[in-house]
Amino acid sequence: SQRGALELESSVAPCAERCPLSLCIQGYAGHIAAGENAEALQHVMARTPLPSSVCRVCDRPCEDGCVRRGLDEPVAINDLKRFVVDWAERERPDLLETPREPAHGTAVAIIGAGVAGLSAAHELAVRGYSVTLFDAEARPGGLLTHGIPEYRLPAAQSARDIERVLRLGVRFEGGKRLGHEICLDDLSADFRAVFLAIGAHCSKTLALPGSDRDAAPRSIDALGYLRAIRLDADAPAGRQVVVIGGGNAAVDAARTALRRGATGVTIACIEELNAMPALRDEITAAEHEGITLRTGVRPLRFDDGALIVTGLTNGSELRLACDLVIVAIGQEPDARVLAATGLEVDEAGLVRAHPLTGRTSRAGVFAGGD
Repeated sequence: SQRGALELESSVAPCAERCPLSLCIQGYAGHIAAGENAEALQHVMARTPLPSSVCRVCDRPCEDGCVRRGLDEPVAINDLKRFVVDWAERERPDLLETPREPAHGTAVAIIGAGVAGLSAAHELAVRGYSVTLFDAEARPGGLLTHGIPEYRLPAAQSARDIERVLRLGVRFEGGKRLGHEICLDDLSADFRAVFLAIGAHCSKTLALPGSDRDAAPRSIDALGYLRAIRLDADAPAGRQVVVIGGGNAAVDAARTALRRGATGVTIACIEELNAMPALRDEITAAEHEGITLRTGVRPLRFDDGALIVTGLTNGSELRLACDLVIVAIGQEPDARVLAATGLEVDEAGLVRAHPLTGRTSRAGVFAGGD
């Protein structure tokens, strides 16, 4: 009935309903208010495999749904979560360890040691599964260790989460790329099930006229730029930097370039300011740091020492002087790797997986994450 539907809808608070982890937000907020930090942490740990990381990089959809938003401002839900996790790291690190059920001998392989792979490894290991985690990189973590800047997610914090997962008995094998050192057929023969979580690490490219000019600015994709910096590799430096894109990777790259000594950084994107997909707080912080936003523009061509953009509304051209251009217009999975697996893909080129179970078109193979 309509009444029953309304009662069911109102039985879950909007903040908890929007939380991707389905955290009991009222539970931990209430315990914190009562000074019961240990009890509050139990609510967080019940559904958060990577607590130290998630409370630093969460985009806080819960706060968008908070009923106080229309009255004054939303409750600082994520900050409360971070408070109790930080308290545990200082005072009770033992509470951050997850008990493990007795091992039952069923072996599972996970391909990809990013957020999805680590989360799956955690959930399987605590249920007694024997988990082997494969990754193309030498270290686990995916974007946690190779893509998110240090100022947003300190390496020590992500390392704590990763170590907690590995301490559950998860075996990690780095330098193992799907389609090269490992293949799906072999893993399916050796393991009861395989979870595919290879992420979307291929940056979308942007072919612009003039890129081959001798005096054209150097260009690099955002993930490659951020990865090189996190690994202390050879990352290009620029005094005047333009970042193309309006998402989180674009803002991360822009703020990182500023921290690396750039005297001027501009973000140029096709979206208007209120439609940029990046976190609003990150955009505001970028503006406060002196980063210029050029919204509603499309990159047109490279020129000597500049990127030429055009306004979407008036069609006028604007010359953005720069010696480095960072392209952050999105990422996608490696299509060649996915094609080699033989798994069905959808119209967007992503692995077709059941939305609840993660089951793919191949028996015993599941997929998740990006």
